[in-house]
Amino acid sequence: MNYLFVIIFFIGSSLFGKVSIQSSSNDVETVRSSKILSDYLNKINITVDGKYKEVNFVVGKLGDSVVKALSMDLAKMKNDAYTIQTRNHTIYIIGNNDRSVRYGIYAFLESLGCRFFTADFEVIPKKAILHLNTIEQISEARFHYREIFIKEADDDEYAIKNRLNGHLGHRTKDANPLFIRTFNEFSPFNLVSKMYQKIFPDYFCNGQLDFSLHGTSKIAGYKALDVLEKKNPVSGDQVYLSHEDVASYCTSSSSNRLIRKYNSPSAPFVFYAQHIAKRIGEKYPDVKVFLEAYQWSRKAPKNYPKLSKNMGIFFSDIEADFFKPLNSIDNIEIYKDLKSWKKVSNDIYVWHYITNFSGYLQPFPDFHATAKDMQLFDKMPFIRGIFLQGAYNSKGSELANMRIWVFSKLLWNPKLDVDSLISEFCHGYYGAAANDVLAYLKLLDKTVRETNSKLFVKTSLNSPYLNNTFLHKARQILQNAQRKVLPNSIYEKHLLKLFSGIDYIMLMKGSIDEKGKIRFRKFLSSYKVSSYSEGGNTKELVKMLKMDRCSPIPPTSIKAHDKWLDFQDFTLRLCCSEIVKDKNASDFIAVRMKGNRSDWGIQLPLKELPVGKWKIYANVRVKKANNSIADKVYPAIFYGIYGKNIKDGKLLVSLSDEKFHEVFIGTVTVKHNDPAVVWIRPPNNKAVAYIYVDRIFAIEAN
Repeated sequence: MNYLFVIIFFIGSSLFGKVSIQSSSNDVETVRSSKILSDYLNKINITVDGKYKEVNFVVGKLGDSVVKALSMDLAKMKNDAYTIQTRNHTIYIIGNNDRSVRYGIYAFLESLGCRFFTADFEVIPKKAILHLNTIEQISEARFHYREIFIKEADDDEYAIKNRLNGHLGHRTKDANPLFIRTFNEFSPFNLVSKMYQKIFPDYFCNGQLDFSLHGTSKIAGYKALDVLEKKNPVSGDQVYLSHEDVASYCTSSSSNRLIRKYNSPSAPFVFYAQHIAKRIGEKYPDVKVFLEAYQWSRKAPKNYPKLSKNMGIFFSDIEADFFKPLNSIDNIEIYKDLKSWKKVSNDIYVWHYITNFSGYLQPFPDFHATAKDMQLFDKMPFIRGIFLQGAYNSKGSELANMRIWVFSKLLWNPKLDVDSLISEFCHGYYGAAANDVLAYLKLLDKTVRETNSKLFVKTSLNSPYLNNTFLHKARQILQNAQRKVLPNSIYEKHLLKLFSGIDYIMLMKGSIDEKGKIRFRKFLSSYKVSSYSEGGNTKELVKMLKMDRCSPIPPTSIKAHDKWLDFQDFTLRLCCSEIVKDKNASDFIAVRMKGNRSDWGIQLPLKELPVGKWKIYANVRVKKANNSIADKVYPAIFYGIYGKNIKDGKLLVSLSDEKFHEVFIGTVTVKHNDPAVVWIRPPNNKAVAYIYVDRIFAIEAN
């Protein structure tokens, strides 16, 4: 189509006859939407079914006089909505706001066969038939707020194509009027700086603020308003008000009074949030303040007064098993806590998780459970927003684009069938290999179910579903899929990305072959993957590709009849430490951490162990600093189990042998979804160059 752009009007002779695209106003976003429609129609040979040989389009939004008669139903809709209607030989695409106009454009293009699978991979049909007499559509989003926090969705136009509308955190820095901004720089110590601690020591309590004190909330309220003013907020913007991301909360006498009165640790935090919301509401009545219900604040205060209209709740289900829906037996307490907030607020958003922060590349089959949760939330009218958090800081995470495409459809309409959506994506994205990919996904689901595995936000590589049998079958399926697509085609590139999950697991477990290493290196380079976990730089994986890991020998403490679990370096939660070659380690690889640190840099969450009684051990060694004249140092290593009252274990270690030693850490009873954590740290002593941890292992106690 050769079109002439004259203010708000496109005219041209198209492949199917004549077409004109008119904007109902000269509004910038409406005109831009009209041009997007024109650009896509230019690529499609359209046949009009019927007597008309030319088609007119009118693109507009609620309030435009030209489309007023056709948009009356949109005025009744509270959430984003659009309508597509035919009158004579004119197609009207109308939205109830700027972004909904764009949604309507992309929905119409989808009706012609267009599919927007990724930001750089779209399916545009060469031909399409347009049935003018049958176009009569109106569609409204189920949820007011819809955001998928995955790095690939940082592309604004791609997000709009998927009918998303939320911008949180780093996304708010580049203001885009089509999105709802959620500012999240409102943590307690951002609002009440620790510089106040010397003046008002009682304001600080147990890693948090004492939220029950009027002085605390007064300072926080003024500061919150100051922070918000610098954002130049507009109507519809939102504030995300958090507490510190630690498991503890204040138990001062004033906090305990509120906790006892309202039967929940969240009560003081709600009290604090109300004061801040009041301060913000006085100047910005159209800005909503959302307080987080997260970990210890997850349960609503009982018999608490209804919150003001400028307040809402952001509820987190971070403790869930994400292979099961929220109302399943394993997650039922979280579900009850979610429902408890409906007596406090009619405006609740759910912060739901769709990745494994311990391994972004690790297979994480949560599609069916998340779809069931969308259906569950659909039936709860007080839930008005959904925030799905995935790998937000790196591209290339497992099935990132499938998650965006499938889940965005469900955020708009939770009643859609998830299997149909997955199938449609696979056939469009993987071409002739689609059925094999579907078989792989089916195998993955089946293996998790049959091994009774759990999908937590930090799921270990030791999880039963990632067993050698599954890895072998999965690799065979994907290799078969690869044979069905052309070498170096776009579909082979997409399969390369899918292979990455299996290659990653096999690399970490030391079973990857040379072909897998070559493929995995190519994936990391092609997709510019920066992080393989939250805090895990892919430079570490590149190093590991050069390391030869062997099958680990059992610890000396293990007897033939023992039931035991081995947690090698790659399965541990690591911070400020690195995985390195170590000829002394059981598999020739260990975790190394500098001796002059004091961080709990090496951890094993006990939720990784089955329920029961276990004896916990570690294999550790210490490397002497070159300038040290000491033969021994005490302590050389600290260790403990946070949450089980086993703390500050110390080792006197000879620095001359530098061999691994088995250390007994303690005996614990592990509960379902146990929050306790085994930790090991250096002594913060310059005489120690490094501490090394080969493994942490657990022996079932009789």
